[in-house]
Amino acid sequence: MKLIVIDRKVSSYILLAIRLLLPAVICSFLNYFLDGYNHFEIILIPFSLSIILFNFHKGSYNFLLTLILTILFSIATLFVSILLGLGIGYPLEFLFHLISLENKISELIFELIATLSYSIFSPFLIFFWYKKLFKVPKNKFTKYVSYFTCVLQIILILSFDIKNSIMIAIWQFVMLLALQLILYQKELKKIFCKV
Repeated sequence: MKLIVIDRKVSSYILLAIRLLLPAVICSFLNYFLDGYNHFEIILIPFSLSIILFNFHKGSYNFLLTLILTILFSIATLFVSILLGLGIGYPLEFLFHLISLENKISELIFELIATLSYSIFSPFLIFFWYKKLFKVPKNKFTKYVSYFTCVLQIILILSFDIKNSIMIAIWQFVMLLALQLILYQKELKKIFCKV
């Protein structure tokens, strides 16, 4: 029987890939299969736990405080983005109905506001708050990942119906992957500088 020996370098690459991808995959699957669209706790708890459990060693505070703040910030981000989308979207839609614009135009404006709320405002809040909770380097890589994430979220939200569990799962996957890339950028730079 042959024993397969994995080089220490290769095993560190595999472990890093797992750390980058596993939180996003777990959270997205839980959200999708447990119908996160109809259950807010399914949206919030796996997202918050995925961030803290895989990154507790990168936190700026102790584990319990970071966990509580992560959950609170996730709740705040979710409700602020929903309120922003509904608080601006529905009144504008109603206003356009009053001035007799076509129904398609008012729906388009509502979709635009919802897209901005979920693809720009929510990621901005997530990145802002997690910079406070975790040791996040302030550099070009962090900015590029943040900007690319917002652009990708816009494309995805325009491509899918935002009122279903698959879109929420995709949103969470993209956000968690972006956060993991930002938090593990030092490790990634070591790998890619050697290549």
